[in-house]
This record gives sequence, C-alpha cells and structure tokens, in this order.
Amino acid sequence: MKTGTETIEPPDSREFGPGLGKLRNGFVIASLIIAIGLWALFLAGDSLPDGEAVGAALVVGGLAFGLWIWRSFRGGRVLLRLSRDGIWFEPWGDAIIPWPAVSRIYARGGRLRRFLCIELADSAALLSALPAEERKNLEHSTLTRLPLLFIPYGTVEVPPAELGTLLQDYLEMSR
Repeated sequence: MKTGTETIEPPDSREFGPGLGKLRNGFVIASLIIAIGLWALFLAGDSLPDGEAVGAALVVGGLAFGLWIWRSFRGGRVLLRLSRDGIWFEPWGDAIIPWPAVSRIYARGGRLRRFLCIELADSAALLSALPAEERKNLEHSTLTRLPLLFIPYGTVEVPPAELGTLLQDYLEMSR
C-alpha cells in the first residue's frame, strides 16, 4: 500500500474473528424462538395441547441458542487469517491459499448478498498441490465455486471495503 512517497507493507499476519452481522443474525433467530415459546406458553391456550411444555422447551432452547451464539462470538475464534504465505478462511477447510495462486480479488453480488471474490489463477494446479483432505474440504465448501472462492460481506469483524483493500495489499506484496 502506498501513502505519498513511502510504501507501507501489510503486517506479517492478521487474524479476524466473526463479524457483528453473525451475532445480530443469531440473536434475531434466538429472539424468534423465544417469542414463539412465549406465545405457546401464555397465549396459545387450548388451541395448542401441551402448550406449557412446548413453550417452556422453546424458551429454554432459544436462551441456550442465544448463549451459544454469544460464547462463540466472544470466544476468540479465528475465522480469517491473512499472512505473507496466503489466505485461510474457516469455511474453506484447512487449506491455505498461497498468494501466487490468486489472480485477482473483487466484489460481487447484489444488494442483499455481496461477496469478496478470490479468483484463482490455476485452480487445478492449486488442488493438485493440496493434501487430499484439504482438497476435498475446499472443493465441497459452500463458499467455493472453482476457480472462485467467496467471503460473504459481514462475515468477519472488519468492514468489507477495508478487508478488500487489505487483501489487495497482500496480493500486491506477493508479486
């Protein structure tokens, strides 16, 4: 990355946890489960046999789900790692994608579903270089459509524009 006349290189390694979007979506789902449970518990009356048991189970389940979301968000989990060696993203499996294998990085998608796309220069060569288990996990990831790898907006804690710039800086540094 260039600022004025000096060049600033990205750090050796950066790690990112889950974004606030995942936390918000998890809490919305937990709230809906709890709301349905409260409806079954207090308002359903005779129209729902065993409404008290069903409602109590849903409320407890919604609270447990909300706690699980909160703990997974606050647990220090690493979702994305950028280093001088390459890029690792948890949904892609254990494979580290080396920077020389990346041809370009760009944004894609509509207003509701946007992605940062990592386009591979030669996906066949990359797959043949990976161990069998890593290759299988990468190929079967829901965020892989070779030669493209996707990072959904809001998945990690850094804003997408900043993440895109950082990815470009690592890519330029590797060339």
